[in-house]
Amino acid sequence: MDGQVYSQSIAIAVYFARQNGYYGKSDIECLQIDQLLDLYSDYLDISKHLFFEADKDKKAEMLKTLKGPDTQRYFGYFERLLKQNGTGFFVGKELTLADIAVFDLVTGWMKNFMGPIDNFPLVNALVDKVAANDKIKAYMAKRKVTEG
Repeated sequence: MDGQVYSQSIAIAVYFARQNGYYGKSDIECLQIDQLLDLYSDYLDISKHLFFEADKDKKAEMLKTLKGPDTQRYFGYFERLLKQNGTGFFVGKELTLADIAVFDLVTGWMKNFMGPIDNFPLVNALVDKVAANDKIKAYMAKRKVTEG
């Protein structure tokens, strides 16, 4: 922007969320969004080790763990946060960056590395709700599909 290059995808996402009203309405809501983004980042950090592991057997075991216990643990956290808020969104009563982040996990390149999430009804309902958003729907229709 303005000739300056920026990095770190979450920092950039936060910037645009703030600019466009998707970053909460109070400091507490911002904290709740940051909490979710840190969980999102922690889950992604686990997966990144797969790309650097040269040993085929170790890599297969790491993928098994990611698709099993890791997916269940992190999506359990997401499910609990949705239940605590009670609105169908992670924060407040409308779409925020927190919701978009989890939608991205489920529908983006990470979906190939996740285990099943059928036992997380609130997360699945959220993903459907985000997918139904007109702006998200328009983006998804044009998005280039990439594989992880």
